[in-house]
Amino acid sequence: MKVRWKSRRVAHSLAFATVGSVAVAMVGLVGMGSSAAEEVSVTLDYTCEFPVVGEQAMSVTIDAQLPDNAIAEQPSTPISYEATVNVSANATDGLRLVGAATVEGSATTSSTLDAPGRDEPLDLWLDSPVPVTDVPAEGPLVVVTGGTTPAVTYEAGGTASVHIGDISTFLHPKRADGTDTGLGQFTSQCLQDPGQDNLLGTFEVEPPDPNHTPTPPTTPTEEPPDNPHGEATLHYTCPFPLIGNQELVVDVSSNLPETLDVGEASGDIAFDAVVTVPATATQGLNLVGGATVEGDATAKATLTAPGLNLPLDLPLPVPSTEVPDEGEFQIQTSGTAPSITFPEPGTAEVTVGDFASTLTPKKEDGTPTGLGTFTSECTQLPGQNNSLGEIEIGGDPTTEPTEPTEPTEPTEPTEPTEPTEPTEPTEPTEPTEPTEPTEPTEPTEPTEPTEPTEPTEPTEPTEPTEPTEPTEPTEPTEPTEPTEPTEPTEPTEPTEPTEPTEPTEPTEPTEPTDPPDQPVELSYDVNGETLIKRLHAMLSLDNGGLEAKLDTASGNFEGDLTLPKSKLRFKLFGLLPASAKVVLDDIGGTNGTVRDGKVTANSQVSIKLVDVRMLGLPLLYSNSCQTVAPADVDVESGSNFDPLTGGTLTGEYTIPEFSGCGFITGFINGMVPGPGNTLELNIDRR
Repeated sequence: MKVRWKSRRVAHSLAFATVGSVAVAMVGLVGMGSSAAEEVSVTLDYTCEFPVVGEQAMSVTIDAQLPDNAIAEQPSTPISYEATVNVSANATDGLRLVGAATVEGSATTSSTLDAPGRDEPLDLWLDSPVPVTDVPAEGPLVVVTGGTTPAVTYEAGGTASVHIGDISTFLHPKRADGTDTGLGQFTSQCLQDPGQDNLLGTFEVEPPDPNHTPTPPTTPTEEPPDNPHGEATLHYTCPFPLIGNQELVVDVSSNLPETLDVGEASGDIAFDAVVTVPATATQGLNLVGGATVEGDATAKATLTAPGLNLPLDLPLPVPSTEVPDEGEFQIQTSGTAPSITFPEPGTAEVTVGDFASTLTPKKEDGTPTGLGTFTSECTQLPGQNNSLGEIEIGGDPTTEPTEPTEPTEPTEPTEPTEPTEPTEPTEPTEPTEPTEPTEPTEPTEPTEPTEPTEPTEPTEPTEPTEPTEPTEPTEPTEPTEPTEPTEPTEPTEPTEPTEPTEPTEPTEPTEPTDPPDQPVELSYDVNGETLIKRLHAMLSLDNGGLEAKLDTASGNFEGDLTLPKSKLRFKLFGLLPASAKVVLDDIGGTNGTVRDGKVTANSQVSIKLVDVRMLGLPLLYSNSCQTVAPADVDVESGSNFDPLTGGTLTGEYTIPEFSGCGFITGFINGMVPGPGNTLELNIDRR
């Protein structure tokens, strides 16, 4: 097969086109400060990885302003910044060559802020748009772009500094009709060249002003409207690290009952809260690389009723919530308060107070941001209607004795009192004379109050009240508690409650005595190499890792093996230099056993070729070229492997055929797949 290559001039033009399109993305900057500012500037060189053309150099000049009168514990004024990228005429020609009329996208710049009051530098990320930029017909392309930083609050006085880091870009060159060029959309990681002074500038932060009083929030002059029953919308001011005080809106709803009788249980009361986080807080979270936020909160409330003023603390979990790129977002949480009863009639009310939240912003990889975990005490702004609703309590306070109906729960054993039907000999109800609990007989005087026993109908024991025709005295079976001694054997029937001793079966949970046999979690560094037999080439497997869980009882383990992308260099036909970037993915997990100091393990490894070159010219750049099935890789150690320290694993495997490699699929399958590939891994305990 003959392959016709583009001329070198065209290849170079593609390189310029890519570089030119990326240049406009070098816009991630950081400028911190308040109203007065000092201009600073820095020019930095980067090496960027691009599709097709590989690594290319790029230069970016950053102009920004740093404050010269910042004061601790006071929010700064957002500062604008600017980036100027000069793209050569050759790059413009390259963009035109692939038909690009415009280029657009976005960029994220990393930086660090060394601020007074912090033990470690704070990593910051700033997202910047790459605006739609016209590619000129000829001559150099000059792109000027920028943005603003959110207001920042410094914790203490001292010297602060800002350093600029690496840049990640997402770019999209387009033709005049808005369609894609041959370059499509792509992400490029631009690493700052080493040995440069990347300090943007330093500035002084004055100590806190003891005479400074924060501007209090405005209080509504009009009477706040009534809230729907069980609902309230409230505004709070909450202090956050880096961005200072922020105003949050919380919508609270509850199934709070409107009416209850004295002594009537409300049942569990559910609370739902929707917290609206402002766009400024979103900016702050994005600034430190926060992709999600999670934690927990405690809301304060007060329950007032006749003769009662009870403060309440309601725990509310804060589930992991995604942080958007911009704008406000909402966090939804919920909790439950236990059932309540009221001893007196009247009006009860629940009011909502302040709340405290403990939050952990996390990056996309799940690790905490530089803010760590922090607690924010949120204060309710004054002048609001914070009533969640009123409960009207009706009935006779004398029904307080209904509290004894709690003992009626034991009257469930009085179901065995059905045998009290033999209490026809309850002629010994004379003992009912000792119904010293004749206090209840006061109600028996007005046996009419047995009508109130209708409320006792809710009590399950009211079933016996049907036989109360004769057993009306047996209602004082509450005193029959003393009679329990008289019928001890019958109470032994209540040994049925000993069935609750079945809960002693929770001793079954004692089976979790297995905890001593819980898997041991082990982490290893993995380094090694593998020989691709048919290419006579060695592929480095350094800087990998293995996370394993070992069952010490059986010696079985399972784990996840991670191996970084690696470059394979070889010679075709023993003559032509070639290379390929190889990605190994442990798609099935690594499983094995450790017995008698020896390890045997198996991994199912998918092999992917993402960049294949010959004589430095690209043959393939794709994510679809991979083995049709995972390679079945068996490894084993010698007889002295110690899982607590590590050791060496060796093995041999067969590489399956490849697919998805475009026009070179057959070429690859003729050169790479086959048996006899060897592997050696050095496993070291972390």
